[in-house]
Amino acid sequence: MHSKTLTNKKKTSLAKSKTKEPSTLSIAKDKAKTKDRQFAEVILTSTNINTVTAVNYVSNAISGAINMTDAVAVMKDKVAAVNNGNMQELEGTLTAQIVSLDTIFNSLALKSRDSDTMPKMESYLRLALKAQAQCARSIEVLANIKNPPIVYAKQANIANGNQQVNNGSSATTPHAGK
Repeated sequence: MHSKTLTNKKKTSLAKSKTKEPSTLSIAKDKAKTKDRQFAEVILTSTNINTVTAVNYVSNAISGAINMTDAVAVMKDKVAAVNNGNMQELEGTLTAQIVSLDTIFNSLALKSRDSDTMPKMESYLRLALKAQAQCARSIEVLANIKNPPIVYAKQANIANGNQQVNNGSSATTPHAGK
């Protein structure tokens, strides 16, 4: 049985569906769909394409290949956990990103101080401040996840039957003449 596969080498190829090639995403054949249709559905599924992006970025930072099929399964598990209300990993991710962004801010701020020309100093400082702003935004998002804001309503309209609410300024209604 052959099916199209998605690789992290930015190309497509035909491979057996039980392949052990780490850069290949195995796709089970669905007889109700054409190969091209099924391949398009797999590529355009956000979980799959974001996994490909993540694996391509991470593969440069680590030694060894990440199995694409396993990576997609892990990504789907993470999505399912959030969909079921488990926010722990997202909270952990935001916390780690806050620390990383703070480190980037401090590193760039120090590089700007040590710059020998004004354009270099300005460039480093601009990037440092962008990292600082994103760090502050991440802190705000994490705070809102941990402690959702309370919504105060100006007015609650509760009635056991028909109810009319007139908000805003009262308009003068013309009265019938004499």
